[in-house]
Amino acid sequence: MVVVADHDPEWASAFGSESDRVAAALGTTAVAIEHIGSTAVPGLAAKPIIDLMVGLRSLAEADPCVRALSEIGYRRSPEGDFDGRVFLRRVGDDGAATHHLSLTEHDGAYWSDQLAFRDALRADPDLRARYGALKRTLAAEHEEPVAYTHAKTDLIREVLRSVGHTPRSGWAAESDVTFPSRPASSGGDD
Repeated sequence: MVVVADHDPEWASAFGSESDRVAAALGTTAVAIEHIGSTAVPGLAAKPIIDLMVGLRSLAEADPCVRALSEIGYRRSPEGDFDGRVFLRRVGDDGAATHHLSLTEHDGAYWSDQLAFRDALRADPDLRARYGALKRTLAAEHEEPVAYTHAKTDLIREVLRSVGHTPRSGWAAESDVTFPSRPASSGGDD
């Protein structure tokens, strides 16, 4: 089941707290940590899961990061991986995801796509409204998170193109990308 909630202003502070925990766990390995996904866009409805993106100098640094992040409650979710992204989740006591964390190359394709998309939605109320309406419609139509995520791809590409950005990463790449099949519990990009 896909749940899309009204924007909660507390999501920004929840990101800040979690970012501090992640930064402490990773030390200087983390070049930068960004709040991404719909919870990072004021006024936008979202799945109530905080999305963090950790920029690394190279994805070769991912394995030690995964070990460090497991110490603070994150678990690898390889079903959410694609070229350029290593995906982890943190879940609450009820087993529901509370945080999604993507390890990626700082300034790489996934990094650039995510920031361009987030910033475009922050800057344009019309795009933000269209995306929010689409998310609510798709959440009602799709019980399975992967289908929900894939159904947003055309609008995501349109938003990116509207700001002169050509999507290059697995979640929105212009080329035909084969996405891994994810179990319903794995979630995915908001």
